[in-house]
Amino acid sequence: MKRNFSLVMLGAFCLVAASQAESLKFTGTDLDNPHTVSIRVNGSNAVSVKAGRLVFTDGSRTFATYCADALRFLNYSWNNYSSSTVDTTGLDGLAKAGRIVGAHFNDANTANQQAGLQLAVWSALYDNGAAFNANGTNFKVTGANSQSLSLAEMYYQSASQQLPPTTLVRHYAGQGNHAQNQLTVECVPEPVSMAALGLGLAGMIRRRRSAK
Repeated sequence: MKRNFSLVMLGAFCLVAASQAESLKFTGTDLDNPHTVSIRVNGSNAVSVKAGRLVFTDGSRTFATYCADALRFLNYSWNNYSSSTVDTTGLDGLAKAGRIVGAHFNDANTANQQAGLQLAVWSALYDNGAAFNANGTNFKVTGANSQSLSLAEMYYQSASQQLPPTTLVRHYAGQGNHAQNQLTVECVPEPVSMAALGLGLAGMIRRRRSAK
């Protein structure tokens, strides 16, 4: 069964939060059967990992993420994170990964799509090349099917395009051995939407006052 947290997550982040410390808990994967692949990072031994969208909670809300740290394993305990908005205009691997996630977070909903997006993110973070490379210098993947690899190549192309101003990417930097870094997407209401929201709230207040 697929648990699509995209719209829920976007609705929850309609205001941009400043950099802050948070306690988060990993609760599982977005899909019941995400793809499993074998990866090597920075010369490490091959490790079997799930490649797909993950789900976290802070106790009051639930939101989805993509792993931005292939070197640490998650557990199901509460862990401390420091969160901040990614500067997606930069040239480093994190900025590139942010543009990839921001462009495709909401349309990667199948197992192949989520695996492709996760592989593209890892490739950007660890190799930061001009194109996706399944056998890069610092990031290597085996066991991924051809469709996931093709999607990873396609998603990676988004790294060359800037995100619209209404899409922001938040980076959760884990504090501790099992607090794995994560990326998720936030939305900023457009001025017209904010104005409409303000008018709606004002109308509700007037109606309540007139009803008294």
